[in-house]
Amino acid sequence: MKSIIFLGLLVFNTEAFSVLSPSIQADKDRHAMDEYIRDHRALHGHIEHIDYENFVIYLDSGCRLVFEREEQVHPSNWVGPAGILIMNRKECEELK
Repeated sequence: MKSIIFLGLLVFNTEAFSVLSPSIQADKDRHAMDEYIRDHRALHGHIEHIDYENFVIYLDSGCRLVFEREEQVHPSNWVGPAGILIMNRKECEELK
């Protein structure tokens, strides 16, 4: 009887949820930042630190490249992968 109820719930369930696990999403984020570095050869040799948790690349000039998620418009109840990371802005310390 339990298996029939379980099968009925599976068959008649109209909502399906899908989202990437945090480790897979983190891998995609790292790949996006690494790809940006690879595509922008002028950065080579000027990177001081890469903060994968906060999506920031620190340069030796005192500047930093800040990455943010691309906004996506989804229907309500939609669950899916987060938007891709894109380089949003370059911030530099002002010289005193």
